[in-house]
Amino acid sequence: MVTNAANLVSCCDHTFRIDTMHKLVWLLVALATVSFVSPVRASSDGGGCGQTMKIYYGAFTNCDSMGVVSPGNDTRINLIYLLADARAQKLKMLKPSTEAYSNISNYWPSDWPTFWSSIDLGPKAEIISSVSESGEGTICVSDANGSAGFLAAVASEKSLSDAEKTILSDARKALKCSTAGGGDAAIAVQSQAAKEFAEYIYAVRRFYFVTHNDPTGFAALFNATQPWVREAARYMQGRVSLLAAQALAFDQYGTLQKEGVSREMVTAALDGLTSYLKDYPKGTYAASATGLVRRAYWISGDSQKLAAAYSEAVARSTVDESGFALVNEIDIKLPINADQNNSADVLLLATEDLRMMRQQTDSDDKALPGMKAEMIEAQHSRFVGHEDIYNYLLAARAWFVDRDAKTVLQLLPEKAATGDALGYLEFSGQLLRTSALDAIGDKSARAALVNLFPKATQAFQRGTLELALVLIDERAKNISAVFAPDSLIQEPLLRKYVLDYIAGPILLRQQTVAANVTKDERETALFRLYARDLTQGHFKGFLDDIKMLPSKPVQDADGNPEDRFQSFRWEGNKDGYVCPNLIEVAKLLNGDEMNVRGRLCLAEFIRAQGDFSLPAVAKDELGGTGTLFSGKPIFRQDIYTEIMRNAKATREERAFALDRAVRCYEPAHTNDCGGTEVAESQRKKWYDELKAKYGDTSYAKQLRYYW
Repeated sequence: MVTNAANLVSCCDHTFRIDTMHKLVWLLVALATVSFVSPVRASSDGGGCGQTMKIYYGAFTNCDSMGVVSPGNDTRINLIYLLADARAQKLKMLKPSTEAYSNISNYWPSDWPTFWSSIDLGPKAEIISSVSESGEGTICVSDANGSAGFLAAVASEKSLSDAEKTILSDARKALKCSTAGGGDAAIAVQSQAAKEFAEYIYAVRRFYFVTHNDPTGFAALFNATQPWVREAARYMQGRVSLLAAQALAFDQYGTLQKEGVSREMVTAALDGLTSYLKDYPKGTYAASATGLVRRAYWISGDSQKLAAAYSEAVARSTVDESGFALVNEIDIKLPINADQNNSADVLLLATEDLRMMRQQTDSDDKALPGMKAEMIEAQHSRFVGHEDIYNYLLAARAWFVDRDAKTVLQLLPEKAATGDALGYLEFSGQLLRTSALDAIGDKSARAALVNLFPKATQAFQRGTLELALVLIDERAKNISAVFAPDSLIQEPLLRKYVLDYIAGPILLRQQTVAANVTKDERETALFRLYARDLTQGHFKGFLDDIKMLPSKPVQDADGNPEDRFQSFRWEGNKDGYVCPNLIEVAKLLNGDEMNVRGRLCLAEFIRAQGDFSLPAVAKDELGGTGTLFSGKPIFRQDIYTEIMRNAKATREERAFALDRAVRCYEPAHTNDCGGTEVAESQRKKWYDELKAKYGDTSYAKQLRYYW
């Protein structure tokens, strides 16, 4: 559903509390991301994230932001980090949720929604939310609190009689924007203040039910004697003028068409809003009016003034709910490269510089030349007083663009960290320095990394640091350090990832019986031990290890708890190709790993219980060195192709292998049996062979297609 473009300015007569509107804020932020075409520098609206296990990314993936200031981060996260440093704020994590599918992590931020929902921003103050500040919303979004503001003003107005207060209050309560009606009767009051309140209600009625784009009803109250009415009318006149300016500016998909913007009404809106802010710099609607001024610059395409306005907002912002909303708004609306304007705040400039360090490609997906050092050097004067940011940008460019570790070390000398915690910029610089040391083979890199742990106390720093340490230990073949009694690696996700992707049989067995290991980690180790025993040919090991199989859990009426090891309780096939239970299959293969029945039954076990293999990872990611478990992985397709040509196999077994090999591609034409994919022509040969040589078997009779 596309929201009517004319309704995209939240236009009622109040401010509201963000804690009661948080879910609506997220809905509208998502709507804004989809509905407004802008050079979004940070991300696309990804539908869930699967992170890559490495620290640094040359390109943006939407799912790989880390606890360091980095080009690969969502730019909004980089800006929050820099803003936290500038305000000397320490970002803290919320406690990870125990709810299923929670996106709150204590590991790394992943994407922008996860990041926002993971940071502890403290008690929610009564502030303008992102809906009002950025101007998005619907006409009725603030009706309830607008009514509350009106009622409070009426109650506190001493010149009103009790009867007038009742009449005015009842009239405003009867006015329901969401039901498109109510409260249309005349309001009979006598005093001057009461009449002005009544005129304000008439203006709101017209605004809700007649036209959203005519500010005259509010303009008529500019000289009201009642203070609240006068201020609210001044604010609403500017807001309604802005609605009029954009009434024809959005197409059916919510995309801004600047030729449809009324320049005359933009001028009127800016005049009204800036006049309001001049007279009410700390007024009830000052924050919202400031946001609407920015919106006016945005719809009119004045990127210079928009950059200046955002810079002013950033300069006075802190990392709280409104700060997050502001950063999100900047990402949606500030054009790419506007951060480079001379009017842009240094934090915006640094954020844009980091974005420009990303790997870029042309329309043919060919790599473009990376950002030159001269570009940052030319900005030196703009970083006066912010030399730490400037030096880090130079070092980051040397690393991400040139892969020049020696220059990084020259720009980021080792220094003792001060204070109780590292700011994000200093943390990022020191972590980058350890990466440069590691890149040139300097063995002091690990010690330098370990020395950072006591100071890595801000949100997401610890998880990022743990990953960096595990990566160094993996390359040094020191993975057992992850599970040492004094290990610094505390993040369960990392420990389990190492067990799944890297650990060999000794380490897996160790973690199944180690003291002070969580049940989840112990079961992860045991599950992966069984899986690798069977799929990498360690059948004797499996027969020993299966003795540790936990008892089958007692299940309640709902079938819980889930038996994590149900696969390894496989009882075999009673129909079709008959197989014994899994332990008997392992015994067959332990005596003869090429035993035909054992091999085919192992394939049947894998087919029935699912593929136990893990996705391949790149060499520069955690797990890139491969598992320490010896043995070539066993895939079903390989079993079938070897049995087809095995002289020891019976006629039925060869027919069965041909049938199963063809069905590996059923129905999607892609191999779901593992191993190397074969061409359709080969599948046809298997099919033809089955029909020609084994046509009397049930397998040949039942197979009707090749895929």
